[in-house]
Amino acid sequence: MASGRKMHDVRVFDLKCAECGTKIEELPFLPLTDRPVYCVECTSKRPPPKKGNKKKKKSRPSRGRPRGRRRR
Repeated sequence: MASGRKMHDVRVFDLKCAECGTKIEELPFLPLTDRPVYCVECTSKRPPPKKGNKKKKKSRPSRGRPRGRRRR
């Protein structure tokens, strides 16, 4: 895979593709134990990751009175 990214030799981890079971020898990142890894072919078939999927804080409902200093 010649994508211009640095490839890491991951043969010591004995990784297999989570989809097809092919042995993986190089990755453009160091793998985490809690996430699946995919071979080049399966990665190209998968949809791109969604960006901006962070959970947004829900705003609290208004209590019906204005914020700020109280009027006397």
